[in-house]
Amino acid sequence: MISDYNKLSGLQKVAILFSVLGESLALNLVKGLDKTEVRKIRAAMRDVENVAFSVKKTGNGRILFFFCQ
Repeated sequence: MISDYNKLSGLQKVAILFSVLGESLALNLVKGLDKTEVRKIRAAMRDVENVAFSVKKTGNGRILFFFCQ
């Protein structure tokens, strides 16, 4: 289980962001991606179940900041 935010990959951060945003917003974001990228994100969303809740919770602000830069 990943218990350190700094050990998350970029793909894992995207997966957490999508799960936080919810299905409707996430669907809007994937419209511009190709099928391979979407498959990778979906697989990562299954993998982030192995990320500690505390990392997801405290990482949300960091993840939003990461993508807004």
